[in-house]
Amino acid sequence: MTAAWTADEIALVENATRAFDLSGHQARSALPGLILVVLALAACAAPTFTYDKRGTTPAQLDRDLGQCKREAFRPSRFAVWPSGRYDTDALNRCMERKGYSVRPAETR
Repeated sequence: MTAAWTADEIALVENATRAFDLSGHQARSALPGLILVVLALAACAAPTFTYDKRGTTPAQLDRDLGQCKREAFRPSRFAVWPSGRYDTDALNRCMERKGYSVRPAETR
């Protein structure tokens, strides 16, 4: 499965690389840590889904998705980014109750 990188994740990796002097011995000792950060970020990537409903306008989809996201938000859940605090199962069930078909987004 290919993970999509958000701007926040890319900025975090760029800042992590700037924090090290990437010359000589320090580069060799910093590389495993940098690889670990990249792998951890990829593992934290939330799955994405598409929601289809015949006759729905983009505005209606946005309203329904916003309402379901409010219902599925879990403030007590630890996450680096707010998108990780959504219960995807609850979000998908809410969208299904509203008549949408839910399927995993295609990755390229």
